[in-house]
Amino acid sequence: MKRRKFLVSLLLALLMLPLHVFAEEPTYAFTDAEVLARGQLYYSSLNQFFSNVANDNGNAAEVTLTGAIGFCDTDYWVQSEFDARVAQGTTYGPCLYIEYVVTDQNGHSKTGYSYDLLPVGGHFNEVDLSDYAAKGYSTTKTQVDAARAAKVASIVETPERYYANLEKLLTTFDSNTQTNEVIVCVKGIYTDDELASISYTDDSKIQYWLDYTTVNLNLKQVRVKKAYSVLGSITVIGNASEYNKMALIANGRNPSYTEIAPGMYRNADGWTVFRVNLSDYTAKGYVY
Repeated sequence: MKRRKFLVSLLLALLMLPLHVFAEEPTYAFTDAEVLARGQLYYSSLNQFFSNVANDNGNAAEVTLTGAIGFCDTDYWVQSEFDARVAQGTTYGPCLYIEYVVTDQNGHSKTGYSYDLLPVGGHFNEVDLSDYAAKGYSTTKTQVDAARAAKVASIVETPERYYANLEKLLTTFDSNTQTNEVIVCVKGIYTDDELASISYTDDSKIQYWLDYTTVNLNLKQVRVKKAYSVLGSITVIGNASEYNKMALIANGRNPSYTEIAPGMYRNADGWTVFRVNLSDYTAKGYVY
């Protein structure tokens, strides 16, 4: 009995020891110079990540990137291979930890921390922010805003820019539904990257006004004109009469909307409305 009590006490004592007692000394596979060289793999990903953080703090006077550590689960020395693996989702990366300072309109500052994706095992690589900035990447919100403004100024609006988002929605219809007409209404101006990240369910940014024929519960064909944000749960944000108002805008018959591109109309509040040419939509390889 005494032996058993001793063993139990010893086990409890071992469990209470700090973990570092058992930890082996870490081995580092790379020199400091190699770590910084590997950190360059993350530049383009870091630029997008920090831009998102800056945009999330849109009311701040300034956001300044003060530190960044990249993380990768294996060794990639070729930028194109690294970017390809990231795009395919076949690496635990780009996993990025960043430190930044947010300064409000009153001049008060606070330090923030954020990460993109959660890593599991691998190598950490410090990013040399001086070299990063020297290569033209943004380290402040001011620079992010200027870069975005330049992209927005270069945008040539066409309905095709919105086809991929529309496809996400139309493919949720069942086979009994025939789409007759689609009118898209977009709030704001988005770069291609921003547009790709917008969920088709976010009706504060993008709305789909649909004229379609479907089969009801009595197995009869009915024609419906509505606006949907989420077809999965049938969230309706507009009815037939409102649809007809949108159609007038898409026909260029609302004086508060100005034609900004062939068949695309925008008002002072930043809403852009246009009718989708379904023949062109399918010709470009999209389905519904």
